[in-house]
Amino acid sequence: MMDRTAQPMCRHDALTDAALRARLRDGSLTLAGNRRLKIYGRLDCPAGRRMHRGSRVFFADVASAVAAGYRPCARCCRAAYDVWKSAVNSGI
Repeated sequence: MMDRTAQPMCRHDALTDAALRARLRDGSLTLAGNRRLKIYGRLDCPAGRRMHRGSRVFFADVASAVAAGYRPCARCCRAAYDVWKSAVNSGI
């Protein structure tokens, strides 16, 4: 059996519905992201729910999303977005 923690990001279109439900239930997926826009957010974010299946990726945690080059969603991760935005604006 594959270790689920070994894969920090997985594409929605690469998972069956049953596999996705199992990973959501066991808590190995906690965030979703848009692979084209490179934005991550909470699974219940209204903006993320409108995303196409082919564009959606899942992450185990924030560290995995950031390591993959994703930024926080301005809608559901406002505090993290504000920190990211101020770092971008200051050139850090």
